[in-house]
Amino acid sequence: MDTRQKITNGPLVSIILPTWNRVRFLQSAIDGILEQTYQNFELLVLDDGSTDETPEIMRQIMAEKNDPRIRYIQLETHQGGAQARNIGIRQARGEFIASQDDDDEWDPQYLEKQVSNLSALPKTYGMSYVSYWRVLTSGKKILMPPRNVRPKSGNIYGGDIMRKNYNPYQTALIRKSVLEDVGLINEEMNSLYDWEMWLRIAKKYQIAHIDEPLFTQNSTPGSNSTDPKKIWWRIDARKLILRDFGDDIKKFGYFPDHCSALADLLVAAGDSAQARAYLWQGIRTKPAKLKLWLKLIASYFGKSAYQQLLTLRRNTLLKKISLR
Repeated sequence: MDTRQKITNGPLVSIILPTWNRVRFLQSAIDGILEQTYQNFELLVLDDGSTDETPEIMRQIMAEKNDPRIRYIQLETHQGGAQARNIGIRQARGEFIASQDDDDEWDPQYLEKQVSNLSALPKTYGMSYVSYWRVLTSGKKILMPPRNVRPKSGNIYGGDIMRKNYNPYQTALIRKSVLEDVGLINEEMNSLYDWEMWLRIAKKYQIAHIDEPLFTQNSTPGSNSTDPKKIWWRIDARKLILRDFGDDIKKFGYFPDHCSALADLLVAAGDSAQARAYLWQGIRTKPAKLKLWLKLIASYFGKSAYQQLLTLRRNTLLKKISLR
């Protein structure tokens, strides 16, 4: 018997699927969601002002599927990822909120396992997330979050979540009541807004983790994480995170890591002077952090030398040195 026919009860999940001018991905994205073993969901497709054939293709898909769970919301103008997701969340009817991108993939049991996990936990747990595969443009697969990230569940605020974002929106199932409590996505941010939300949720709620890769994130040219043109979005986003969580980031000892990450972005963007200013801030906080000194020296020799240091650190014995 098809398991999809057996799982019809349980909390309603609202799945937010934003898309913008990527019509080639829509059919497979929607098919993947409809093939979930957990079937008590609604799918909100947020067309963020597409100027390609997205409206026509969506009308065809809805006519072919004839599935009342699919809701197509067409925005007149391009709003941006945070704004589009918020529009979907506001119109969501479900107890739980899930989010998917048009070029990524859930395991067929993703929703079933997420709903089962979060439903069994007390409401002190605001969300549940899964491990996942990150597929690089080279085709290499990396298991995320890394094994050494601590803690992965429970009271994670103050842990490695303060250093870096390991969990995109597509890995998370969130109680809608939690979003009504802590607020929706920060629309000041064009990048890293998932991380900012995890910090807000983790500050007030416990977080559950399913240690199983149930999601595949594909690196797509033009996305916020790979498009060099959008590097200043990432710089501004990190500055906003420091603005809003800086006291706690310093309290838990992660400020030098933020200075280091900002320096990497600023050098890549061509602003070595500002990069050095952040590196000096990090060094003053933690003078023994060798990584910051190496980056500071490299920054005086130009972008190429700096990038060579980053590559060396990733691919040689430097990666094994305790530079964190």
